[in-house]
Order: sequence, then structure tokens, then C-alpha cells
Amino acid sequence: MNAACKKRGSVAQDEREVGMANPRSDPEMDKDMEDLTKGLEELSESPEEKSKRALLHSHLEQQHHLICILKKKADDARKRCRGLEQLNVELENLRTEDAVKMKSQMQRIQYLEKCFMDLAKSHEQMVQFKNEHRKQHMQLWEENKCLRQENEKLFSQAGREKEAKVLQLAAQPGKLLQQVESLQKNMCLRELQSPGARK
Repeated sequence: MNAACKKRGSVAQDEREVGMANPRSDPEMDKDMEDLTKGLEELSESPEEKSKRALLHSHLEQQHHLICILKKKADDARKRCRGLEQLNVELENLRTEDAVKMKSQMQRIQYLEKCFMDLAKSHEQMVQFKNEHRKQHMQLWEENKCLRQENEKLFSQAGREKEAKVLQLAAQPGKLLQQVESLQKNMCLRELQSPGARK
């Protein structure tokens, strides 16, 4: 009987080792467990054998539970790996897109800096031109003021001279008229005093 128990125990141990070495899906594992349980029940069992069978059954259930846990952990690990791989791909794509955006932004910043420098240079030139224009305007204003004063003096003197000349010309007809009248009187006197006038 001990030999038979040892044989059955050896067979059960071999089946456990085979089950651990070649884990299968859960339905197949459950079927194997049922078949093994039925086979053990069919054998004539003593109280000692029943105790060993119960212990063996408990060990098998524990191993089955551990296998299920390990399988679930393996599945979860594979899912996490796939998720991490997908996340890594997405992050790599984002990094590439960010690199392209960064390059574009750097080019835009360089362009804006160049435009700003050009505007600053143009503003400086504009301020310089404005100052020069203001300086020239002040010079021209002073020159214009001097010329205006000189013109006023010249026109004032010329006006006085012109007025004097007009008065002089206005007085000349009266003098000429007096001279004409004097000449006419002299001519009349001469005619009266001539011999032909006496006869």
C-alpha cells in the first residue's frame, strides 16, 4: 500500500511538474484538475491517503492560484510594456515636433531681432535727419529774418526816394507853365517894340 501511495504521489508530483513546466490556459488547467481529482477519488483510499490527497489537492490549488497570479502579472507586464512602447513612440513624435517648432521659433526670433535692429538703425537715422533738418530750419529762419529786415530797410528808403521824386515831378509842370507864360510875355513885348508894330 505504501508503494502504491508512493507511486500515486510520484505520478501526482510528475503531473504537477509537467503542469508547472508547461502552463496552459485556465480552462485546460481546470479540466486537468477535475480529471486528477476524479482519478484520485476512484482509488481505494485509507484515512492516511485521504489526508495526503487533500493535502495534494490543496497544493495543486495553491499552485494553480499562483500560476494564475503569475500569468496575470505577465499579461499586465506585457500590457504595460506595450503601453510604455506606445508612450515612448508618442513622446518621440512629440519631441520631433517640438524640435521642428523650436527651430521655426528660433528662426522667427532671429528674423524679428534683425527687423528690430534695422528699425533701431532707421530710427537713429531718422532722429539724426530730424535734428539736421531742425538745425537747417533755424538757420534758414534766421537768414530769412535778416533778409526781411534788409528788405524792409531797402524798400523803406526806396519808397522815400520815390515819394520825393514824385513830389519833384509834380512840381515841375507848374515851373514849366510859369516859364512858358514868361516866354510868351517876352515875345509879346518884343513884337510891340519892333518897327513894324509901330506903323
